[in-house]
Amino acid sequence: MALSMVEGCTYSTFLSPYRAATDERSVGAYLDDTLIKEKIQAKLLKDNDARKAFLDISVSVPRGRVVMVGEIPNKTVRKRAIQIAQITKGVKKIDTYFLPKANKSTTAADTKIAAKIKRRFVSDIDLKGF
Repeated sequence: MALSMVEGCTYSTFLSPYRAATDERSVGAYLDDTLIKEKIQAKLLKDNDARKAFLDISVSVPRGRVVMVGEIPNKTVRKRAIQIAQITKGVKKIDTYFLPKANKSTTAADTKIAAKIKRRFVSDIDLKGF
């Protein structure tokens, strides 16, 4: 397969020798699954509705089975993400694990708490040896 045929795929994602060598799938199946994943991600990014959750949706494709996990802002984005996967060539099955996107104030509060905890760990003399 010529690399020019694989539009938008990066070397580290698409042709990682380590990933291909350590994966139990054949190299051909690994490449097929990676290409499906790249196509879905590109379509999610281009779509006006799905783009809203692009960074919050993780896509993996083992053996043609698309698994999408993440937080979505509304049902429209959920529906559109599933439609995009359905129209992608090579997809055999779609499983989704979507949660409603967390309230921004909750996320900000969580970030603030996490920062305080990290600050305490950094300043703890007993932990500096680790």
